[in-house]
Amino acid sequence: MRARGPWVFAVIAPCFAMLALTSSSRAATCEERLSDGDAKPLVTVALDPPKALAGHRVDLVVTVTHLAGETVLPREVSAAEASEATALLRSHGLGLVESDGHLASSSVKDAAPGQRETQLRFQLVPLPEKPGPHTFEVPALPITVGRPSGRTATVCTLPLTLAVDSPTASTPHAEARPNASALPQLEPFTALRWALVTLAVAMLLAPLLLWLWRAWKRRVKVAPEPPPPMPPWVVAHGSLDMLITSGLVESARFDEFFDRLSDLVRRYLGDRFGFDGLESTSDEVVRALLRNREARPFLDAARAILEEADLAKFARSGSDASRCGLVIDRARNLVAMSTPAPRPASSPVAERAPRASRGTR
Repeated sequence: MRARGPWVFAVIAPCFAMLALTSSSRAATCEERLSDGDAKPLVTVALDPPKALAGHRVDLVVTVTHLAGETVLPREVSAAEASEATALLRSHGLGLVESDGHLASSSVKDAAPGQRETQLRFQLVPLPEKPGPHTFEVPALPITVGRPSGRTATVCTLPLTLAVDSPTASTPHAEARPNASALPQLEPFTALRWALVTLAVAMLLAPLLLWLWRAWKRRVKVAPEPPPPMPPWVVAHGSLDMLITSGLVESARFDEFFDRLSDLVRRYLGDRFGFDGLESTSDEVVRALLRNREARPFLDAARAILEEADLAKFARSGSDASRCGLVIDRARNLVAMSTPAPRPASSPVAERAPRASRGTR
């Protein structure tokens, strides 16, 4: 048993090595997957620039011409497909740079009628193990195309050859250089900038706003319309009530009572019939009522009240509470008789009826 161990290991080890090489070669190849009856999109590939320096970026530009309803999906749609493309590139000594989490940047534009052209740009970095010129083979990469039916198809790009030179190839006796010195970094203070802008705008607008506010305070204010004056008969009834409750009769101040009653009646007659009653004597009030056709029916009642008041004021005739009450009742009757009847509210139908009758005439 001890003699067979080394011999068996020597026979089995090459077999496992061949299987490993076969599996790695299969993993490092691109396989196209197309359904029966599906048309294969047109795929072109180019390097930008065609020559590169070691450790410097070079773009692999893949252009896919496909139907308008199809979509070329980036390689990051599937983790398995992304790892497959990365493994293919690493197996050939090329690194893949991701941009914003995407393995490739894409742009789409219209081509012929019913077709579109999608351009994928992969960022590759050649990483040779030794200095000097090298030739890298860019392997065929799988590109996934989405069909309108929901199925997907995978096509492969054509392999390319990339010539890579050392960055110091044109420098004889190149030596390592020290790191570059630090550069100052300026970051914009956005909050302070907006605060200063706001303050400047406020300082410019403050005088204008102050002037507008003062102009608004100095504006001519329209006074509200005064309420309509109370009718003279309403004023007269209120004055008579106040005269009765004034206490002049109870305190035997009859001269003052008749004086206020005379002013009250003359003021009411003047306001009611359109003359200055307070500045008129009793005779002038009688003549004014005589000239007014509307006031003539109340001439006798007004004359009796004024004569009674003049007799009490000037003749100093004896007066008592019963006489005052009699004169107050006469004044109330005068105001009640001379109060005009309320006008009926005119309806729209009543206003339109006379106009219609005039039109028929």
